[in-house]
Amino acid sequence: MCLIFIIVGIVPIMLIKHGILTNYQDQAVKQRISIIQSQSDLITAQISKTDYLSGEKSKITDVELQQMANLYNGRILVVNKEFRIIKDTDQTDEGKYIVAEEVIRCFRGEDGQSYSRKNGFIEITIPIYDAQSKEVEGVMIVSTPTRDIRKNRDDLNRKVLILQIGMGIAIFLIAYYLSKMLAKPFEKVTKSLSQVQEGFLDADISIPDYTETQQLAEAYNQMLARMKALDDSRQEFVSNVSHELKTPITSMKVLADSLLAQPDAPVELYQEFMADIAEEIDRENKIITDLLSLVKMDKKAADLHIENKNINELLELIIKRLTPIADKQDINLVLESFRPVNAEVDETKLQGELKPIIRIATEADEKKHAENLEKNKKAMVICKEKIEKRGLEMKLIGAEYSFDNSKVLFYFTADGRVDFRELVKDLAAVFKTRIELRQVGVRDETKILGGIGICGRRLCCNAHLSEFGPVSIKMAKEQNLSLNPGKISGVCGRLMCCLAHEQETYEYLNKKLPNVGDVVKTFDGKTGEVTAVSVLRQKVKLKVAQEDDTFEIEEYKVDELRFRPKKKGGQKGGGHGKKGGNDGSSDKELKELENLERKEGKSKLDED
Repeated sequence: MCLIFIIVGIVPIMLIKHGILTNYQDQAVKQRISIIQSQSDLITAQISKTDYLSGEKSKITDVELQQMANLYNGRILVVNKEFRIIKDTDQTDEGKYIVAEEVIRCFRGEDGQSYSRKNGFIEITIPIYDAQSKEVEGVMIVSTPTRDIRKNRDDLNRKVLILQIGMGIAIFLIAYYLSKMLAKPFEKVTKSLSQVQEGFLDADISIPDYTETQQLAEAYNQMLARMKALDDSRQEFVSNVSHELKTPITSMKVLADSLLAQPDAPVELYQEFMADIAEEIDRENKIITDLLSLVKMDKKAADLHIENKNINELLELIIKRLTPIADKQDINLVLESFRPVNAEVDETKLQGELKPIIRIATEADEKKHAENLEKNKKAMVICKEKIEKRGLEMKLIGAEYSFDNSKVLFYFTADGRVDFRELVKDLAAVFKTRIELRQVGVRDETKILGGIGICGRRLCCNAHLSEFGPVSIKMAKEQNLSLNPGKISGVCGRLMCCLAHEQETYEYLNKKLPNVGDVVKTFDGKTGEVTAVSVLRQKVKLKVAQEDDTFEIEEYKVDELRFRPKKKGGQKGGGHGKKGGNDGSSDKELKELENLERKEGKSKLDED
């Protein structure tokens, strides 16, 4: 309780302190920016009346710029229309070029002000207008540190801290006294409750000090009475159940002993006795059910009803239920299934996760979408031209307008980092909207462009895959595939996504199979060495010794064999068969392929 008082008292003080210091710093920075802005306006007005930006030096202007920079212990840059620095008060970057977002905005007529609290720096960009045309002909950049403001803030912080410590001590003393005074009734409650620690007592507790403690005592007395009644009921029930449980067991024991004592008893007698035993088992079940009901009494938690369900059938049922609703909205629901899928799910909760339809697309929406597709093609052509003009080492693979045309997104691939800042400026000037260039990997490139896989079907990534799962060489080994990179790689040059799709099935099937080289027994009494395994067919070839000391290769189904199944986490199917060889591929090639997989990372297509 004392801690609560301290927190309640000190936290507001700390918040007030933080507010005061933050407000002081913000106001000081705003005042500094305002002063610099006013002085800068005078100098930029003077520059606009001369040919200073054209290269004609002015000693008066240079002196004013230097004096202003010295006054604030900062730095001033003057940039002409070609983004060239014609004046630097530090005399380090004169003649160089500067292309920054703040400078570009300033050439559009927008003042720029920024303050970095972390670095303690103020930066202001002021446009320089032509006196005649009123167009922006240059930019003045003023940078100044805020060390003096921070120093004044630190001095104020120390003074406030002293005051805070004094108030903290006073609050602690007050809190300690109040907590001791308020805690006395609760100490009485604790003392009274300790009396029932060893069992239930008949005596009630009473703490009349406060209304709250009296209500607590009354509630506890009521709970104590209910617990005593419940305990008595449970004791009586357990006593009865313990007796009843023995009776059916005894009956079944007698019946079983009678049958064992009569080895030549007729079938009718066996049937009669077994019927009696079944009745006793049913009786035992009822008793156990009653006992479980008692244990679960007052249980209100909702349990999950997990069952193995065919997801395709479940989806068909869901679509059937939704069809009447969809028909009213002129919506046609179609389920396209590629393969059977089974999963352990709660059917009720799965159906509850269906997302609602926001609205039906209108003819206007479809028309706009079609227009955006045409715009995408034109944007591709324009962007390619700009890339060639700039000589950038990048490959453009896609362009996409947002539905509201607020952004144009360009996808490209490159071997390394590409400086496309100038390209963004070129594209922004053409499209007059926000431009975003996004570098993607080869998997994303294949997803955009599409193609046909070695299976003869449309690439999964282009057809239906929403994201790329992790794929590894280990999967190829467990699926008994050739470790030749050319045979396990897709169109993108990375490991095929099919490996991840089928991995769970292979893991399940491999657990049922022996390894090549294992010695197993068949149900017809033969013993043989495993020479080959067919994972999908679940068949095993054995090298079986014959009576004439020769060997023959015989094929068996796995359920016709006797062997110890693999333990979870043990050797997988990588040892099955002979397909898993490298086919002449070096370990270096496989390692390079695996490293490429690690570097690929997540898909960049769906990033916001």
